Amino acid sequence: MRRVSTADFDGELSEFTDWLNCECFPFEWRFTHAKQAIERLKKAPRSPYHLLKAISEFGIMPSRLNAMLEIFRALLKRQSDELRWSIQFKDVAPVISLGLANGNPTTKQLAEECRDLLLRIGFFRFF
Repeated sequence: MRRVSTADFDGELSEFTDWLNCECFPFEWRFTHAKQAIERLKKAPRSPYHLLKAISEFGIMPSRLNAMLEIFRALLKRQSDELRWSIQFKDVAPVISLGLANGNPTTKQLAEECRDLLLRIGFFRFF
């Protein structure tokens, strides 16, 4: 009997991240499930555009900033060429900047971790 790995389902897991944009579900539910899906992936989703767009749109909302930084950190920890090519400084810079300026130490730490992960992959505009 063949042992099944989560890698066998990476494509399907990646699709769960699209739920982040489904306003018909409560935000906390969407966040939790998208984050869980990302954390089970070995690499970033093959087409991370919609996920990065959601991070940039929701990340500027004060009530969602922390959650989007958590999602972004989880995503950045799963490096791939597709992810690196998809990241646009103009889209993610406001989220990182808001996090760095935030008075909440947890939010600020998440933003610092995201910035550091971006620096590791060559996004020196964050330094």
